This record gives sequence, structure tokens and C-alpha cells, in this order.
Amino acid sequence: MATFIGLPAMNLIPLDYLHTNGGGDTAKALLHDLPKGTDIVGICPDDLRMRAPSEPHLVVESNLELFEAAGAESHLYVRLAGSDQPTVIRIAGQPPVAEGETLRFHVTREALHPFNRGSGKRTGDHG
Repeated sequence: MATFIGLPAMNLIPLDYLHTNGGGDTAKALLHDLPKGTDIVGICPDDLRMRAPSEPHLVVESNLELFEAAGAESHLYVRLAGSDQPTVIRIAGQPPVAEGETLRFHVTREALHPFNRGSGKRTGDHG
């Protein structure tokens, strides 16, 4: 799968987790049209936002385990709420957050990259 694209690497989150924990009816509406065979979703670290966008979006809660300032940006290493799923978020600047804090992140539908865990391939691609 495409974890090698970008730095930090793409986050791979089970689709079932997003259905259950991504924001109720809004999550279901955003996820219903993913290609057949999708069971894992890739999200680039810079596509997880701390501020809610105006368009429909998923909301994901997490626990901040490590805050790493990296020049003009910061890397937030979190664990998704109710899961052992590690996730990395890249944020511009240095947000006022503290390790151990519960954070909410927002992600829009166009930021979701559908994959199949078994094949390791992106779903819905033709050719």
C-alpha cells in the first residue's frame, strides 16, 4: 500500500473504524461510495486538520502521544480513540497542544484514499 508516499508516511486506517468512530451519520454518508473491496483508507498526514472545514467531513478523536516540532511545521503522533491505531498528523506551525491531550481531527472525503488490505492495491483504479 502507499505508506511510502510522502513524509511522514500515509496513515492507513481500517474502514470499519471510520464507520464506527468517524462522526455518525456524516461518516456513513461520506464513506458509502468508496469502491467495492475497500477495507482500509489512506489519509495523508497533512490532510488531517485541527479546524473543521466548511464541507462535510469525518471527525476523529485521538490521544496525543508525542509532539515533535520540525521547523515551520509540527508532527503530532497520536493514537486513535478506542484503538491501538497509531497515526501521524502534520500541522503548520506549533499548535498549543500537550502530550496526553485528547484531540479532534477533521478529514474531508477527497482526502480519503481507498485500499484493499489483502491485495495491497488501491481500489477503484482502472488500467
